Amino acid sequence: MKQTVMFVAAAAVAALLGLQVTTGPAVAHIDAFTVDGGTVPPRGGATPTVRGTLTCDADETAMVSVVASQLVGGYVVVQAYGFTPEFMCDGSTQDWTAELFAFPVALKPGRADVSAHAQTYTIVEECYTNPTFCYPVYEFHDVREVSTRLNLHP
Repeated sequence: MKQTVMFVAAAAVAALLGLQVTTGPAVAHIDAFTVDGGTVPPRGGATPTVRGTLTCDADETAMVSVVASQLVGGYVVVQAYGFTPEFMCDGSTQDWTAELFAFPVALKPGRADVSAHAQTYTIVEECYTNPTFCYPVYEFHDVREVSTRLNLHP
C-alpha cells in the first residue's frame, strides 16, 4: 500500500512539473571489462602495473583508472593509484595497462586488493560565437567497476 501511494505521488509530481519519463532497454557501451594481473618491479625497478582487457563500442573513447591497496593486519599500509592513457574503442577486445604510483611507500610483491573503473565517452567540441574559443565537452556513456584480489609478481 505504501509503495503504491509513493508511486502515485511521484507520478503526480512528474505530471505537475511536466517531466517526461521514458523507459526502454539500457544501452551498454562496455561489453566486457576484466582485471587480469599485475606486476611489482624489483626494488628500484620500473613502475608497478595492473593490466586487463576492455571491449567497448567503436568510435568511443575509453580510460581505465585503478586503485590497489595492500593490507597488514587488516589496515591499509600502501595505496597505489594509476590510469591508462585515453584510447579509442574499436568494438574488439583491447588490452590495457595502468601504471601505478604508490603512497606512502612502494607496493611489495604479494596480495593486493584492486578496484578498477572503466568509462567510455565521446568528446564533442563546443564553440561559442567566436570559433577560436572552443573547449571539449565529455559525453559519458558507460562506467564499469571490477574489484578483485591479485597477487602482484615481480
